[in-house]
Amino acid sequence: MPPKQKPTFPNRNEYTRELAPEFHAKKNNPICGPKGAVPLFMGPSFSRYKKTISLISFGYKQGIPKNVDFIFDVRFLANPYYVASLKHKTGHSPDVARYVLKQPSCTEFLQQIENLITFLIHEYKKEKRSHLTMAFGCTGGKHRSVVVTEAVKKFLKHKKIPVLVVHRDETI
Repeated sequence: MPPKQKPTFPNRNEYTRELAPEFHAKKNNPICGPKGAVPLFMGPSFSRYKKTISLISFGYKQGIPKNVDFIFDVRFLANPYYVASLKHKTGHSPDVARYVLKQPSCTEFLQQIENLITFLIHEYKKEKRSHLTMAFGCTGGKHRSVVVTEAVKKFLKHKKIPVLVVHRDETI
């Protein structure tokens, strides 16, 4: 009988299917939506891997994601959906990003989030936790939550912290 070979994972979905089959069994996974793909380091079962922060943008209309450490509601920000020229764009559009990020309350919120992340990273290291998942939600998950998630991602990359991003509801 030949020795059992280590599995190879040519793509992320196959890799996560092997490590987290319970997520792939559900087509409408509450974290990742109808496609069923799971971010590579999502959840505590992946703690043996490199220290990582996962960010999820979502829409409250589709429900709150499960298995996250922190959920932040960004519905207090002015909604680009009600601006005719921005309604059919997403948070990846520079116009939408400008609209959201120019708001003083958004600037203050992002500063508070950056302070919280800096604090949590230190505390998580003390507790030997290697993963943190944060979710940012707005009404539909297409505008404000995407912009804020991308801004937090930029902060983390600047700090050289590994980050994974899922925009769960951006295309629904």
